[in-house]
Amino acid sequence: VNDVTAGNHVFTVTDAKGCSSSQQFVITIPARPSFEIKGPPIVNLGKQATHTLDLSGMAGITIDSVVWTRAGVRICGGPLASCLSVTNIPPFGQNEYQVTIYYNNGCSVSNRFPYLVTDLYITTFPNIIRLDSKSGNNIFKITTSDPSLWVNKMRIYDRWGNLVFIATDFSAFDNPTGWNGKIDGKDAVPGVYVYVFDMRSDDSDEIIESGDVSVIK
Repeated sequence: VNDVTAGNHVFTVTDAKGCSSSQQFVITIPARPSFEIKGPPIVNLGKQATHTLDLSGMAGITIDSVVWTRAGVRICGGPLASCLSVTNIPPFGQNEYQVTIYYNNGCSVSNRFPYLVTDLYITTFPNIIRLDSKSGNNIFKITTSDPSLWVNKMRIYDRWGNLVFIATDFSAFDNPTGWNGKIDGKDAVPGVYVYVFDMRSDDSDEIIESGDVSVIK
C-alpha cells in the first residue's frame, strides 16, 4: 500500500465470496530530530572562536556523520567524534555556519548559525526571554566581544522597583552569569523587567548599562 498518510485508518479485506474483515490502525509520524549550534554570536577580528553542537534533541538516534560548511566551503566532515565542534579564526564580516547531520543510514537534518566578526567591541542584551523556550532564549545574559569587560554587579528589578535578581563579579565575555526568569525558584510573572549592569573594562573604570527585558511564556 502506497501513499498512506498519518492518522486513523481502516484496513478491509474482502474475499471472492464477498466476505470481509476490517481492522483499524493508526499511523504516527515521529517528531523530526533537531539540534542547536552553540557559540559566540560576535567574534572579535583575529580571535579564535569555538562553536559546538547541542545534540539534546537527538537523544537515542544513531548519528552517521556531521558536515560543517561556511560560505559553501567544508570546514569539518566526518564522524561525530571528529566534528562535534569546530574552532578557527573566521574572516571579517557576517558569517554563517551550516551544519548537516546524517543519521539512521540516509536521513539528515540541518541547521544554521549566523555570527558576526568585527574589529569593534560590541555588547548586547536580550530584550525578550521566553520561559518555556527550548531553543536557548530562556536566559537573560550579556553578550560581548570585549574580553576585558567585567561585571561588578548585575541587577534585575520588577515594575515596582523590587530587586528580584542580583549577581556579582563575573566576566561578561567568558560564560557570563544569566537570569533564568525565576524569582524565589518560581517562574517570574510575565511582564517588563529592568536590568542595570555596573561594569569595568581595560578602557573604562566605570560602565553603567541599563534597559528593559520582557519576560513571556
